[in-house]
Amino acid sequence: MSTPNSVIGVDNFNLPSDETKADKIIQLIRIAESAERYQDMCKFVKALVEIKCPKNNPTGRTDLSVEERNLLSVAYKNVVGSKRASWRTLSGGVEESGPDQENLIGIYKTAVEVELETICQEVLSLLQDYLIPTAQSADSASETQVFLSQDVWRLLQIFVGIST
Repeated sequence: MSTPNSVIGVDNFNLPSDETKADKIIQLIRIAESAERYQDMCKFVKALVEIKCPKNNPTGRTDLSVEERNLLSVAYKNVVGSKRASWRTLSGGVEESGPDQENLIGIYKTAVEVELETICQEVLSLLQDYLIPTAQSADSASETQVFLSQDVWRLLQIFVGIST
């Protein structure tokens, strides 16, 4: 049983280990999207990418469909968007805050930056380790690379100070 506010992953479900597993994961992705459970959606999308674009099995690779790439984008952009909103709020400070509260805000802001960096690194890893190397065509590789990587690198530069 999951604890309150925990992220639910593919392991929480008894999914088949055959060719229908990807279809079941896509169903879970859509359900998570409908429920606005974007962190869960990210976990499901990551599992889908790992199944469809395995690193160690060149013959078992399949490009993500346009719909699947869109689901990946929706999942990560919503999670990142939420973290960005938190970061902006914390960066703006809190009305009538004293030195103690400013220190707490700084600590909280750093924690949000770490979460944001983790999410960005996760999506970059999916792109660099799975999607781009396993793309079946040059068009697909270019589309996948441009798909999210530029936005993710820009976010890392702005919020975490990482340089490309």
